[in-house]
Amino acid sequence: MALQLVYGIIKQHNGFICADFELDKGTTFNIYLPLACSPPETAHLVQSATNNAFHGSETLLLAEDDASVNHLHKLLLEEAGYTVISAADGTEALDKFRKYEGKIALLILDAVMPKMSGKGVLELIQQVDPGIKALFVSGYPAEVLRNANMVQEGIEILMKPVSPNNLLCKIRYMLDRG
Repeated sequence: MALQLVYGIIKQHNGFICADFELDKGTTFNIYLPLACSPPETAHLVQSATNNAFHGSETLLLAEDDASVNHLHKLLLEEAGYTVISAADGTEALDKFRKYEGKIALLILDAVMPKMSGKGVLELIQQVDPGIKALFVSGYPAEVLRNANMVQEGIEILMKPVSPNNLLCKIRYMLDRG
C-alpha cells in the first residue's frame, strides 16, 4: 500500500516514477516532479484565502492527527470566521462530537488516523445524526481509499496537500448545498 500511496502522490503532482532493479544490488526509484518557481508562504496563502467569499460562521469538527496540519487548518478556518472544534484522533473526535452534539455543521476528517479511522468516526456519528455532512482529507489517493473501503461512495474527499482556497471553497460548497 505504501507504493500505491507514493505513486498516487506523484501522479497528483503531475510527476512520474521510474524503478530499476538489479540482482544482488536492489531496487532504485527515481521520482520526477515538475519544478516549482518558488515556495508558497503560509501567511500569504492564509491571507489571500481569507479575503474571498468562502467565509462562514458555522461550527466545524476538525479531526487531523498531524499536529502541524491540524494547527494550520484550524487557524485558516478560524480566520475565515468558523468556530473550529479540533481533535487529534478518531476517538477524540467522537468525544468532542458528543460534547457539542447538535452544534456541528460539518465534519472534516482525516481518512486515516490513530485509534479510529475517519470512516469509523463517521459511521458512529451517523447513528446519532444521519444527516451530518462530512469531508475527508487524506494524503492517500482517493482510489486507494475507496479500494481499501475507507470511504463511502458519495463522500467528498480532498487530497493533501490541499490549498487554503480549495479547502475553504469545498467547505462552503458542502455547507451551502441542500
